[in-house]
Amino acid sequence: MTRKISALNSLSRGHIRTSWNKYNLFNLYKKRNVNLRGKSLYQQKWYSKAESRAYHGEHLTEKQWSRTFVPNLKGVAQLDSGLQAHNTETPLVLQTYAPLERRLDFALFRSFFASSVRQARRFILSSHVHVNGVKVIQPSYPLRPGDIFSCNPEKVLLALGAKKPSVKQAAKIDFVTVNKWNDFVKKAKENPEKTWNDQLLRKKHGWNGEIDRNTQRILIANSNKVVKKIIETEQEKCDPELILFDILRISSNAGNSDVAILKALTPKFGGNAKKCLTIYQDLLSTFENEIPPSLPNLSDQKLSKLVNRILGFNIQETDKTVKQETSTAKDLKDPKDPKDFKDSKDSKQSVEPKEQAASKGKELVDSKESVETNQNQENTKVDEEATSTFAELKRSEIFNSEEKKLQKKQEKEKTIKIKVKKLQSVKYTLNQITSSLRNQIDAEYNSKFINPNKDNFRVTDLVLDPEWHKNLKPHKPINIKEIVEDESNAKIFLPFQKGLYGRQEAEKPYFTPWKLRPFMGPFAIYPHHIEIDFDTCHAVYLSDPVARPGSSEVITPFGKDISERAFMFYQRKRL
Repeated sequence: MTRKISALNSLSRGHIRTSWNKYNLFNLYKKRNVNLRGKSLYQQKWYSKAESRAYHGEHLTEKQWSRTFVPNLKGVAQLDSGLQAHNTETPLVLQTYAPLERRLDFALFRSFFASSVRQARRFILSSHVHVNGVKVIQPSYPLRPGDIFSCNPEKVLLALGAKKPSVKQAAKIDFVTVNKWNDFVKKAKENPEKTWNDQLLRKKHGWNGEIDRNTQRILIANSNKVVKKIIETEQEKCDPELILFDILRISSNAGNSDVAILKALTPKFGGNAKKCLTIYQDLLSTFENEIPPSLPNLSDQKLSKLVNRILGFNIQETDKTVKQETSTAKDLKDPKDPKDFKDSKDSKQSVEPKEQAASKGKELVDSKESVETNQNQENTKVDEEATSTFAELKRSEIFNSEEKKLQKKQEKEKTIKIKVKKLQSVKYTLNQITSSLRNQIDAEYNSKFINPNKDNFRVTDLVLDPEWHKNLKPHKPINIKEIVEDESNAKIFLPFQKGLYGRQEAEKPYFTPWKLRPFMGPFAIYPHHIEIDFDTCHAVYLSDPVARPGSSEVITPFGKDISERAFMFYQRKRL
């Protein structure tokens, strides 16, 4: 029969127990070294026995422990002569309570299947423990080397998990959590960058401590995705049209002074500000007809159309115009040639009278009609002279008009050629600025990529996602009274929590979603004589704990002086 609980975790007594209780941790923390001076030998042995028995088998009566005590302490002899020269002492007195480690309840506690020896006893008595596949309900069952024992995984989760809060406690915690979350969302919307940096540097979240490898790789992968996304976004902004748009907008608003324009362009383009100023001056001098005087007052839409019209100046159409004008100039011949400006009817009339006059002259000579022939010849000459005079006048007028048109086209051709050259120069400079800005972006952000296997990783190296706050949404306030009356009224949908705090699965007896109980680290000591599989909640009892040179396999918070006097106390009683 187990001993009754009497002030098990009393802070005034300060005894150390086989338990993971937080009060036991405090007693372990404040425990001072034992001062045995001024005490008689029996007092020393009694004090040592009382302190050590409070930890080793406190649930057993003195009679039960006396039956278990074995005076023959087990140790391992050192056979290596090279190591024997060091004369390392073997602490055999630490084996005083080694027989307790064979008990099933102690083995269950050492294997992290229970939070205390008393809880391990309850698991065994409740038929949740099996040894070699057979249910065992005796907590004092002695294990032998090679025995395999297991515990119900649900009970292990209960033992190692955090305590499940009540509905009222969970509702109060969630009420505060929702209010803090809404305040955080509000701050993030107002100042995303400051809120991001504050979260990284908060000690409460453990950002200044060590981060496990998996979490580190996830954080680094997300940060690298953000850097890649930022580079793509910035590269898209480095477009000749957008750059020319910014040049026209900034320069037109800066005024007419080159110094003021250069000063305004420097923050945006840095070392490329002079090239931007040259582009602006070339456009004003070359495309003065296309650029309106009200350039500073143009809307973004109209300015964008102006940029497209300037950069969309078609050189191929210009070449066609030049060819057409050249062919027109070649078609215009010397004005001395009358056939180029007379109509077809006039030309026929000018040729036919000559042939008729020649034939009629021959006929008149033959028929001796000389008088009529002379008259016809005179009329023909008069007609020819009048026709030639009229053709010359007509030729001169047409030539003058065509010459004026040709001059205008030539001037237009020169203007177009100048615009084409200037536009080519502007486009070349814009391409230079574009490549320069893209190189600057690559140089700036490539250094922000983090190696996933980086050893000296810091959370301050993570890159801020400029859109991280857009997905944050405030939560509707909760009513504690309604939740206490009916737990199903709790509608908690936070990014880090679904359902009531610690009661996501209300039917489970432990905290859900499951998390490790607090203050467990100082008690998590892996035993040397037991092999544990945490995935299946099985363990193998390898051998009885023994003492080795410089150490013992028995886990105890006491030193050799306490163990030695406790052994002397029970050894004397056995004689």
